[in-house]
Amino acid sequence: SSDLVRVLKQNGRSLLTAYVVPKKTSGVTADEQLRFAAQQERTAGKLAQVADDYARASNYDDLKKFWKFWQEVEGASIRAMLDTLETLGVIGSSDPSSTLDGLVASGRVLRQNRRLLVRWLTTLTNWGYLIAHHGTYTLSLGGAKTADLESQLSALEKSFGDDASLGGFVEHVASSLRNHLGLLSGELKPLTLLFPEGSWRVAEALYEKNPAVRHHNGLLAATVRTLAESWNPDKTIRVLEIGAGTGGTSVAILPFLPHARTEYWYTDASPYFFQQAKEKFKSYPFIQYSVYDLNRNPEEQGHRPSTYDVIIAANVLHNAHDSSAALRGIRELLRPGGHLLLQIGRASCRERV
Repeated sequence: SSDLVRVLKQNGRSLLTAYVVPKKTSGVTADEQLRFAAQQERTAGKLAQVADDYARASNYDDLKKFWKFWQEVEGASIRAMLDTLETLGVIGSSDPSSTLDGLVASGRVLRQNRRLLVRWLTTLTNWGYLIAHHGTYTLSLGGAKTADLESQLSALEKSFGDDASLGGFVEHVASSLRNHLGLLSGELKPLTLLFPEGSWRVAEALYEKNPAVRHHNGLLAATVRTLAESWNPDKTIRVLEIGAGTGGTSVAILPFLPHARTEYWYTDASPYFFQQAKEKFKSYPFIQYSVYDLNRNPEEQGHRPSTYDVIIAANVLHNAHDSSAALRGIRELLRPGGHLLLQIGRASCRERV
């Protein structure tokens, strides 16, 4: 039966225009819902305090160093984009669209990378490095004045190449920018640069060791620690990490979970990372490894509704074709009173070159 109905009287007739029914709660009673709400309110207060304490204790000198590093990365990236577009004949072309189509047809640019080049053109124009005129693009004075790529990369390597927290990041930036043409054509696979000779060294530098990542992962870890400490000591805490990849977030979080009563699902869109991850995290026997693709139905992948107490998704939601649908799927996996820890980077296109 309905809790509430709305009836419209019209011309002596009663018309049912709307009705409200109780939301299905998988057997959760009203008292339990109130208890969950009170518990969540208390937890929210604790987490707000954790965030404040973490902000006060953070090492901002490291973050300032990373910001200086990133500004130099952006400068080199701009020059690399301009050089690549000039080499491909897009800048100065009387018909850039046809030029791009020709590059795809000739195999110099993969079809899926055509959109990337269009985004570069739009972005570089918005930033003032290109001038768009009647569908053509030419270098602006600012674009022409940017320092050449090799001198910028040499300066970057000199300033940060020997830094323990940034050296691997520098290596990846330099190899990526120097190999734009091979990456665009598909001749060179991105994973080759991310895992040179199969090593995780560069990937860990990007996703685990640099100051910005350590800062954000530290806050996630402090949050998980607070949740674990407030958890019922008689109950297992079930954690799902989506997009765990090389384990950059996992390595920060796992030490704060109780071994004897934690079930941790380490997932990624494919099993590519699992073998190395199992070796890396062999001291955590409570980890289980499973595929989780944001673009597929969770239940079809073996993840049942209302299963997890904490779901962690750090810098992975951008891989969803439909972020709203992906979030709905994630929401179904949470138990009543569960927590979703979502980390999303606010990235400009410069960070994707």
